[in-house]
Amino acid sequence: MREIYNWRVFFMRRRPWKIGIKQQYLLGYIFISLIPVIILSAFYVYFNGIKMKDDIENSIMLKLAQVQSRIEHGIKEMEIASVHFSDKKDLIQNYKNNGLNEISQQLQLYKDNISIASDVMIYLCGEDFFFNIDGIVKYEELERYVGKDNSLTMSRFFSTINNAQIAFVPLVKLYPNHTQYGNLIVYKLPIPNFEQSPLASMLFIVHVEDIFEIIVNYIGELNGYVFIYDDNLNLIYSYDNYGKLNSDAMISELAKIKGTGILHRTYEGRRFVLARQISERLGFSFVIGIPHSEFYSKINHTLKNFVLLVITTVLVLAIISVVMSIKNYKPIENLLDHLLPDGKDRIIEAPRVHYNEFEQLANIYNNMKMQNSKLASIVNQQKIYVRQI
Repeated sequence: MREIYNWRVFFMRRRPWKIGIKQQYLLGYIFISLIPVIILSAFYVYFNGIKMKDDIENSIMLKLAQVQSRIEHGIKEMEIASVHFSDKKDLIQNYKNNGLNEISQQLQLYKDNISIASDVMIYLCGEDFFFNIDGIVKYEELERYVGKDNSLTMSRFFSTINNAQIAFVPLVKLYPNHTQYGNLIVYKLPIPNFEQSPLASMLFIVHVEDIFEIIVNYIGELNGYVFIYDDNLNLIYSYDNYGKLNSDAMISELAKIKGTGILHRTYEGRRFVLARQISERLGFSFVIGIPHSEFYSKINHTLKNFVLLVITTVLVLAIISVVMSIKNYKPIENLLDHLLPDGKDRIIEAPRVHYNEFEQLANIYNNMKMQNSKLASIVNQQKIYVRQI
C-alpha cells in the first residue's frame, strides 16, 4: 500500500495542474453561470453606454434647436411688425394731427402679439422724443431706461438708433453670483425698411428674463453656461449658473470656437461639453457649456447602478455555484469515506486534493481487486493443502 501512495505522489508531482472533482464542479458552474453574465454585462455596458451618450447629445442639440427656433420666431414677428408699420409711416409724420392715438394703439397691438418683446417703441430720427404705448416720451427717459447696468455708452446707442442698419444692441453682461447681468436687449429696425435715410427706428425691448424663460422651458435650469452671439460675434445674451470660471475669458474663447454640434473643451483645468449651433437665418451662434461630469451624469448613474446589480448577481451565482458543487460532490465524498475507513489504508487519501477522485476510486477498486485475487489464490492454496491432509 505504501508503494501505491509513493507512486501516486510522484505521478501528481509530475502533473501539478490536475484538480479534484469538487474543483471541477465549481469551475464548471462558474463557467456556465458567471462567465456568460460577465460577458453579456460588458457588452451591455459598452453598447448601452454609447447609445445613452448619443441620446444625451442628440437631446441637448434638439433642445438648443428649439431655443433657436423660438427666438428666431420672435425676431421674425418683430420684422413683420416693422414691415407692417412701414406702410403706416404717415402716422409718424402726422402724429400731431390725431395720429398719436393710432400710433399708441399699433404699438400696443405689436406688444401683445410679439412673443418675446416686453415693449415696443418708435424713435423719430434726430428728434429728442420717442413714441411708446403711453404716447410721447422724452429721449432722456429712453436713455435712462436702457442705460442701466450696461457697458454701452449712450453716444453709441444714439448713433445706433439713428443709422439705417438693422442692429441688435447688446446691453448684457454676466452678473457675479451665478446670475444674469444686464436687463434688456434692444432690437432696432429702420422705418421704412430698406431705405438709406429712414424716417424712424422701431425699437423692440427684450428683457433677459424672457430669453431665460425660453431656455428654462426647453432645456431646464442647467448647471452651466448659455451664450448667444450675433453674426459679428458680439455677445447679446449670457447666462451663468456655474460661477467657477473667469466669465469674460470664457465669453471671448467661446466666440472664437469653430464647428457645430457637440464639442469638448477644457477651460481652467475643467472639462466642458459644448453644444453649438448657428442660425442660418440670423447668423447667431447659440452655445451651451456644461461640465463634463454634469452632462454625462445620467450615464454614470445608470451604469453605476447596473454594475452594482451585476456584482450582486455574480456574488449570488458564485454562492450558488459553491453550494451546487458541494452538493454534487457529497456522494463522491461519502463513497470515498466509506471505502477509506480510518486506519492504515487512509494514507491513500492523503494526496486527494491533488488528483481526480474518480482516479482514486479506480485505484481503490484495482487494489481491492488485487487483494481479492491474492485472497482467492491463498484460499485455493489452502484448499489444496487441506485435501492433501
